[in-house]
Amino acid sequence: MTAKKRIDAAAAGVRRARREFFFFLLWLGICAALPVSAVEPDFGFEWAEPHRLANTVVIVANSADEDSVRLAHYYASRRGIPRDRIIALPLPERETISRAQFNRAIFNPLLRELVDRGFIEAILSWPEEPTLPVEATVIANRVRYLVLCRGVPLRVSEDRTLDETALIDRLLQRAREGRSTPVREEFLRAPLDRNNASVDSELATLALGPVPRTGIIENRLFRDRNVSASTDVVRVLRLDGPTFEDARGLVDSALEGEQSGLRGRVYIDQDGRGGGFQLGNDWLARAHELWVQAGFSAHMDTARPLIGYAERFDAPAVYMGWYAGDVEGPFVLPGFRFPPGAIAIHIHSFSARSLRDAERGWTAPFVARGVAATVGNVHEPFLGYTHYLDLLSFGLLTEMNWGDAAYFSLPALSWQNITLGDPLYEPFRQPLDAQLDVPLERDPLALYARIRSLNATRRDGSRVDAETAADLTKQWLGEFPHPALVFDYLERSGPALSRSARQEFLRQWTPVPLDRPDEWGLYLELARRSGQEGAPDAGVRLFRLVFADDRLPESMLTDQLGPAAGIAFQAGERELSQQWRERLNSLRDAAGSPP
Repeated sequence: MTAKKRIDAAAAGVRRARREFFFFLLWLGICAALPVSAVEPDFGFEWAEPHRLANTVVIVANSADEDSVRLAHYYASRRGIPRDRIIALPLPERETISRAQFNRAIFNPLLRELVDRGFIEAILSWPEEPTLPVEATVIANRVRYLVLCRGVPLRVSEDRTLDETALIDRLLQRAREGRSTPVREEFLRAPLDRNNASVDSELATLALGPVPRTGIIENRLFRDRNVSASTDVVRVLRLDGPTFEDARGLVDSALEGEQSGLRGRVYIDQDGRGGGFQLGNDWLARAHELWVQAGFSAHMDTARPLIGYAERFDAPAVYMGWYAGDVEGPFVLPGFRFPPGAIAIHIHSFSARSLRDAERGWTAPFVARGVAATVGNVHEPFLGYTHYLDLLSFGLLTEMNWGDAAYFSLPALSWQNITLGDPLYEPFRQPLDAQLDVPLERDPLALYARIRSLNATRRDGSRVDAETAADLTKQWLGEFPHPALVFDYLERSGPALSRSARQEFLRQWTPVPLDRPDEWGLYLELARRSGQEGAPDAGVRLFRLVFADDRLPESMLTDQLGPAAGIAFQAGERELSQQWRERLNSLRDAAGSPP
């Protein structure tokens, strides 16, 4: 081969290599743009029978995060949601993103994918600049629930360069002409004239067409009794938490709660500050009344800022309270877990500023502790523009699913709110009557269903009379001597049970072994009450059970040794009383506290 031919052949090889490299880069770009669902990953999940609303759900995952995609497939498999309703997009792997990143990486490609798959019918008008949102004229929306999986960004940061004057003027003019618009002038004034928001709340506007990101968009589902039939607002919920396992637990807890029924007690914790915060206290008072009407044993704390960690807090099926920055109280006891299906909400401006820390804020800590459903705020929402907890309670108790109840109770979109949990979760799918046949020895939570059956009004308007209810409670105590049933029996018996009879009952009663950390406060409260009732020996027995639990934190032990020593002295156990006082002084010395 001549030198010229060798040079020509080499040049041809270089050109061929360049072409191959170009097509390789093109292939990489196409793959990166494709949703993961097109690749059909197989995680080995067995698909359940389709839920009746399976074809109204779309699931969004981050294709750059394998756990995000795995979670999407796990949720779809448990609810029987078709695989083609999973959309995986390459997204930034961080919680907070800019407005430009939100438009370019999430809003625009997701809307395009929803239209391409026929889930939304719309005419799209693409901007020349990809960091601006696509404008859509929506003809029909078939997406009722959009579920974001862990790995999808959480917050959109403030963009001070955003100028939406022309769009706002156009929409306000429509309003002045009497035409429908989700925009009001009062929603655009200070202090609402901001455009930071949750990703979730921004995506709830997908089917509304062009709307401003400054201020608040009115949620048309708010207070709408026909919320389940509305199609113009996409209910966006999230499966997320500090770990993949925590996020997956939202799915499992909801399904287990549906199967067993929502069982346990309701705890409402008002804030004692009053003043401008009365609105939240009003919600909580009305919520308490609604849960009581439904038959739940409900405790409302009005005296202290928060329920104390040594107070009764067994089986918290529902918790609604406020107002502290980070999780505290009984929730921080070692090993604390919510019962299956539990719903827990703590009102705070930044309750969901991050979902990665199990000890900061409230939303992520609740998920880490096994709750099925919760809500939160990523920035300051102002109280009147977050979830109304009385309306949320009403929605659930009138048998809305979690997704509909959450949006029934939320006045604002394009704002700071997020809702965590399976939108299809129905806490009252299992009728109360069906919960009563579960043996107490097999499932102690069944005792709370039995207590509720005595509290609840029957379909014919009647209720179990007090004497019969007390007799039934005492009968169940013979089967399963649990402190919750003791409290219920004493309360139902009331004046009909003399003081001496109460003392004798408490002395003869032998409790079941203490099982869960949420029961510590229950045993301690009954121990203190036994002393007040004149049965200190029963109180000593209960204190012994709690103090023998090696999970009990020293701070809780320090708080309770004093009352325990007093009741032991009252019971005539002077040596034990002295031992407990010495132990208390030793703990205080070690902590540097005064005796």
